[in-house]
Amino acid sequence: MQSAHGLAGSIVHLLDEAGVMIHRELLLAPGLDHETLDSIRATLLHEAQIQSQYRDHTVYRQLYEQRPDKVRQAPLVDVDAADPFGEYIGSLTIRGPHASQLGNHLEGYLRSARKPTREDAREIAVRLPIGTAGREAYAETISRLCSQKNLHSTREAVTLCRALAASPHAVADGLHWLEREDTPRDLRLDEVRYVLAQLEPARLLPDAAPTVSAAVATLLKANQPLTQTELATRADVSTRSLRKYVDVLAALDLVRETESGYRLALPFQDDDRGDLICPEPVETESTTATELLWEVADVLLNDPMRLGDLDDPVGAAFAYPVEFDALRWECPRINPSVRVAGILCVVPDTEDTVVQFGQVYKQMPLTVQSNAASGLAKRTGD
Repeated sequence: MQSAHGLAGSIVHLLDEAGVMIHRELLLAPGLDHETLDSIRATLLHEAQIQSQYRDHTVYRQLYEQRPDKVRQAPLVDVDAADPFGEYIGSLTIRGPHASQLGNHLEGYLRSARKPTREDAREIAVRLPIGTAGREAYAETISRLCSQKNLHSTREAVTLCRALAASPHAVADGLHWLEREDTPRDLRLDEVRYVLAQLEPARLLPDAAPTVSAAVATLLKANQPLTQTELATRADVSTRSLRKYVDVLAALDLVRETESGYRLALPFQDDDRGDLICPEPVETESTTATELLWEVADVLLNDPMRLGDLDDPVGAAFAYPVEFDALRWECPRINPSVRVAGILCVVPDTEDTVVQFGQVYKQMPLTVQSNAASGLAKRTGD
């Protein structure tokens, strides 16, 4: 394994020297246990140390290398006290059903664990931003793929694809199924439905329960409203669990109950072709994430009166400004809806979290802090 890390590191450093921009993708298999994820975390951290540099010097050799012959081959670099930060070469995207879990695990480990440096190690550190694929990543993906089809992306398409699809990769796979148009035009919402219908349940609503993903996948493929029994049968889920989850989707206005049954808030490709049918927050741009989550909490709580009680932890969480972390803690079942509500209401993306390995600096100029980070991991759910 040590030889493999060394070889990979040498290749990365050579490619960087040649001016090649490097981006890595790690696709996680489903069903990984905690021990396996911990092993992957350790591998990623070791890789980051080897594939980082400070002024063309490998950070690992400067900080952690213990083999005498390797230490002699890597003379200590002169460190600029005004610029003591190295950089991770290129970037990394973690994909798969455990992407967020692994990203959080890696972030937490970097914060809590400090691998001891060599006694004569220089004061070098590498700051790594760890984040998730935001609206910009989805917008760029849709724009690029639509341009190949002679189509123009729209605000509604970006929002809905991001809310429902697990990752930009999943959206790209769905867009490939569209035919190229002879005349340029906007991407229609019934085509957004068609794009998402190409995805397996595991690639939809990544934080939701399997029942929810299966129900949404079934409704995307349907060409008319489905009764509760029809939906449960086609999605291969129990009617009892389905009702509870559908009520949450209805609170988000992703699903609507009609006289004929349940339907997604998207046009059917036949009857509604070209119609502007989409969730109310997307259409009006006036609903807030707090308002949506209030409706969701009203469905999930056994006692909805808790929402108006500021002495209750849930009611207190809804007091302005809303404490989303507290809300997740007090009502864990609302957690998947927090992400979706934020996307539907176009809540600004959070900034990447920056963590550090190497020597720890307790004091440094703010300008150095803001400019010193190089890219490590973007987590996606697919």
